[in-house]
Amino acid sequence: MDGDRVASTARSAHGSCSSLRIFLAVGTGSLLFTAIQYLQFMRNANHNRTMRLVFLTALLALGTSDSSGQWKTHIKVGVVGSTLRGDAKSDLSPVTRFSAGVGVSYELRGGFSLQSEFLYSVKGARQKNLPLEIGGVSSPVLADVTSERTYLEVPLLLVYRIDRAGIRPRVFAGPTFAFKLDAVVKWKSPEGGVEFQETDDEVESTDFGLTVGGGFDIDFGSEIMEFGVRTVLGFSNVRTATPELYNTSIAVYAGITF
Repeated sequence: MDGDRVASTARSAHGSCSSLRIFLAVGTGSLLFTAIQYLQFMRNANHNRTMRLVFLTALLALGTSDSSGQWKTHIKVGVVGSTLRGDAKSDLSPVTRFSAGVGVSYELRGGFSLQSEFLYSVKGARQKNLPLEIGGVSSPVLADVTSERTYLEVPLLLVYRIDRAGIRPRVFAGPTFAFKLDAVVKWKSPEGGVEFQETDDEVESTDFGLTVGGGFDIDFGSEIMEFGVRTVLGFSNVRTATPELYNTSIAVYAGITF
C-alpha cells in the first residue's frame, strides 16, 4: 500500500513538473515574441515614449520576481465595440464583433502579475450613404460601408490585484501588438438587398497600441472566474493610404483562470 502511495505521489509530482514546464515554455515564448516585435516596431517608427516605459517596467517587474511566483493560464471570450478615430471624410459609427483567446500570467510580489495573451479580435467601423465602389470604380448608388479588420492581438500587461476573500478587484495596463489576419470592406444599400464584399488592400499588416482596463475575480471551485472591461487605443495608422486612422475599441469579457 505504501509503495502504491509513493508511486502515485511521484506521478503527481511528475505531472506538476510537466505542467510547469509547459507554462514556462509558453510564457517565455510569448514574452520573447512580444519583445522582438516591440524592438522591430520601435526601430522602424518613432512612437510614444510612454509605451516604451510601460514595456520596460513590465520586464523589470518580471526580473524582480521571486521563486514564490506562480504561472496560471487564462481562457476568455468577449464582445468588442470598435471604431476608427482620425481624419475620416465622413462620420464613423462603431461596430460590435466577437473576441476570444488564451493567455498566461506569472504572479509577482505585492499583488502584481505579468500577463501575456493571444486574442482573436475583429474590429471595424461603419460609414453611411457613401458612393458604392466595386473594384475601385465609384457609382452614383449610395451604400452603407463597413470596414472589418481581423487581428491576432498580443498584449503584455502589468496587472495589480487586491488579494482578499470574495471579489478581488484588479486593474491592468500595457502595450499591445496586433497582427492582421484579414481585412474586408462590405457595401450594402440602406434599403437592404445584396451585400458586396471585397478585400481591403489598404490596411497595414501590424498595429500598435495601449491596453487599459479593470475587472474582478471570483473563486469558482478550484478555478477562478474573471470578468472585466478593457479599452485598446491604437497609436499607429491602420491604413497604408491617407487619411490617417487609428483603431479604438472597448471590450467586455468573461473568462476562467486555472
